[in-house]
Amino acid sequence: MQNGLSIVENPKGKSKDYGSWLEGEKPLNFSDKLRLAIDEVLVEKPENLDEFFSKMKSKGFEIKTGKNLAFKGAGQRKFIRLRSLGKSYQENNLSEVIEGKKEHKPQKRVREYNDKKVNFVIELQSKISQKKGAGYERWAKTFNLKQLAKTMNYLTENNLLNYEDLRAKAEGIINEFSLLSDSLKSAEKQMAEISILQKNIIDFAKTKAVYEDYNKSGYSSKFKEENITEILLHQAAKNHFKELGLSKLPKMADLKREYATLFTEKKKAYSKYNSLKKEMQEILNAKANVEQLLELDEKEEQQQKKKAVQSL
Repeated sequence: MQNGLSIVENPKGKSKDYGSWLEGEKPLNFSDKLRLAIDEVLVEKPENLDEFFSKMKSKGFEIKTGKNLAFKGAGQRKFIRLRSLGKSYQENNLSEVIEGKKEHKPQKRVREYNDKKVNFVIELQSKISQKKGAGYERWAKTFNLKQLAKTMNYLTENNLLNYEDLRAKAEGIINEFSLLSDSLKSAEKQMAEISILQKNIIDFAKTKAVYEDYNKSGYSSKFKEENITEILLHQAAKNHFKELGLSKLPKMADLKREYATLFTEKKKAYSKYNSLKKEMQEILNAKANVEQLLELDEKEEQQQKKKAVQSL
């Protein structure tokens, strides 16, 4: 149908269904874009589902909860259910990933282009500027040309002149961002633990005298009722120390120094976190655009070869 033929003469190789054949030809559809957005959000390691939803909303997706969790992005008429995206994107699987129980495995859709030179950028820029070539109309329909120009500039400025370099750099940035994100969350967790320990130490000290009197009263019910707040705070503090396995309480001055050190490190890391996050978003957008362009360019080459064969 695409080539105006009624039959395929002398087909070569094993037959396969149309969906499998088309897999390498089609541009990103709404489901692909949703998977890509989920992949990017999970790289940032949200603490819980609420944070995951918040990050998805910031990417322009509407969310419908209920029996089936679904998302709707820009240009979509209907919501897409997570269960339709594949096993890695089902709600229970995403919940386990967010909770740190398993690792997210993005669905591989795009073929590798290790032998394709992104020096094709020069050729594409020429075609775009001249508005020539069978693929130009498809590119113009598929891409915002300003965004495409931005991608081309990014690749040139960063000397990413073949697909393998682009893929390797993207993976490196994702890994670096993931490690930094883990480091920040670890620091935040330690700071929260120190704050809780400081509070319990203060509560323990303030209520120590009351609890000693309670002990001397033979744990009198009347005394407990009159001093219930202090007694409960003291018991809660003791239970907290027991959970931490503390036989001796740390000095408040030491805890303050440790907290201040973590705070300083966190502040420095956040500056790098924000710049790295921006860099990651840029390279992932560029990579997605390049992969679509490579598919369209390859499709154009195939069509030209078919025309050449038909003309023989």
